Amino acid sequence: MYNIIDKYFILWSFFIPATTLTISSQIPGSLVSYVFAVISPIIVFFTEKKIRGKYFFTLILMLSIFVFLTCISQLFNEINNITLQGLFLLSNESLTEKVFRTSLITQSLYLIIGFLMFIYSKFFYNEKWDKWIVYSGVFFAAYGLYEFILFLTCGINGDFLSNRNYTQTGGAPLIAQDFVVSGIAIKRIDSLAMEPSMFAFTLLPYVIFSYYKCKKIFSIFLGIVMLLSTSTTAYLGVFVIMIYNLFFNKNILKNKKILISILFIVGITYVVLYKYIYDVMEIMIINKLMPIVDFDGSVNLAGAGSGMERLSNIFNSIDYWCSLDIMHMLFGIGFGVHRSTDLFGTFLVNIGIIGSIIFFIINFRYFKIKNKSKLDDMNNLIILTMYIIMMVSVPEYSFLSYWLFLGIVYNINSEVNKNYR
Repeated sequence: MYNIIDKYFILWSFFIPATTLTISSQIPGSLVSYVFAVISPIIVFFTEKKIRGKYFFTLILMLSIFVFLTCISQLFNEINNITLQGLFLLSNESLTEKVFRTSLITQSLYLIIGFLMFIYSKFFYNEKWDKWIVYSGVFFAAYGLYEFILFLTCGINGDFLSNRNYTQTGGAPLIAQDFVVSGIAIKRIDSLAMEPSMFAFTLLPYVIFSYYKCKKIFSIFLGIVMLLSTSTTAYLGVFVIMIYNLFFNKNILKNKKILISILFIVGITYVVLYKYIYDVMEIMIINKLMPIVDFDGSVNLAGAGSGMERLSNIFNSIDYWCSLDIMHMLFGIGFGVHRSTDLFGTFLVNIGIIGSIIFFIINFRYFKIKNKSKLDDMNNLIILTMYIIMMVSVPEYSFLSYWLFLGIVYNINSEVNKNYR
């Protein structure tokens, strides 16, 4: 039997991966999934008093810590003279406005919505949710595959649901991405995430979750669609999974059938599609990592592909952070002020060393290396892949899919600890 908490989540689950569906296209932050998050505390009132008390206590604690750290950073913005020159600022206010900038308020609201998703799944996740989580991921992937096939056969963009436009760092709008491989025009899959790297980042935990919690066929389908995005984010996720299994999952190494099957599939795929694979790798990986050499022989990272651009932005953020006084190094200049193309540089500047360490601890609190179960491997892979991708590629802390799976990891481990005690 589904209670009201479960029924509410089932409705919510199909909107969680979608970051281009809004209540009003005139209000970019009015995502349907965000509206569900805002209403969720009201639904919690229908639960028993004990669990309801823990829920609101956790919410108030998280908000209190965040507000406290934010006030410290803004206090030192008022006391010490800092410059915002050279940063990717999220608001159009004057550079002289350094205390409680508009972007700090708006980005903090997005973070709080993420908190609501996290504590909802942390306290109320149960196995009845599993199939609905997988179904929502399948729908998300299937919609992207439909767009891919329609563009491949008819040359048109079939997205009829999205009504939100994202902008890149700096304010330029994101546009649909397509390229030509071996003479064939291909649209990079973005589904309801607007951009291929965001699509891959959103879908990756669904791939892992479905592998451990549902039929393998769902995981295979999701994985294939994710790779069709041709996003380096997808390839990075697969690489992290491979490295983790190589060093921490001995069961796979012991299973010769799995290893032989993987090698056979990879070999056949390469022989049949080697030209396509080479073209995709050249366009989506090699070109992204190649710097541009100016006429004077100097290397221009900023004008290179997106991979080198991200690397350049990381170094720029680190350089700015190193120029700050010790208190700003510790607490940052304010959440949501600066946005780089990576979360590492974004957080280092905005919330400093202390905030970045807290975020790391929140993510890896239940990361286990020894005495692992299959669920521990699932939790480890979900956390590791999402964290690494956010740090270097997709700085999207406001995506509810991230907070959903983080809450599930906490829920599973809390239940394990409870049973153990």
